[in-house]
Amino acid sequence: MTERTNIDLEQYRYDLTDLTGVSKDLHAAIALFPADQRQALLFGDKEWSLVDILKHFSAWADLTVKSTKWSQTGEPVPMLMDDDEWEEFNRQAIASRQNIGWDEVRDEFFETEAELLGAYQGLSENYINDTFAEFVTYCLGWDVVHYTEHLDSIKQVLKSLGVPSL
Repeated sequence: MTERTNIDLEQYRYDLTDLTGVSKDLHAAIALFPADQRQALLFGDKEWSLVDILKHFSAWADLTVKSTKWSQTGEPVPMLMDDDEWEEFNRQAIASRQNIGWDEVRDEFFETEAELLGAYQGLSENYINDTFAEFVTYCLGWDVVHYTEHLDSIKQVLKSLGVPSL
């Protein structure tokens, strides 16, 4: 018999609601961002643009959706465990999308984000085993933090550009 882990489903639902709310705020902030500043290096010690952030989000959302599916089927899940691996993943995510225009970048972000939220929302309470429960709750919690951190930085840049806040 497979050992089961009871995760705090109430906390899971709370985190999912939180991620959905942060996602809506992120969409609103993106809509407010001046078109002539989308490519400007205004984030992360002036190393990233808004376009880079969306490319980065798309890659992470895609990996999380795939990882969630792999976990459910018992396939191995690639784990990026340290800052160097994360940074390399980010560099590759941005570089692989270098020749994509704003509309495509934005649309890919919206699409992968919807897939991410759908993956979290589509999980049943009956699927959970030890490894998967820990994995999916970690990913969801991390996504809430990740989205919130980037949303806060976008709001700060919007404020510095004189754009009214959300």
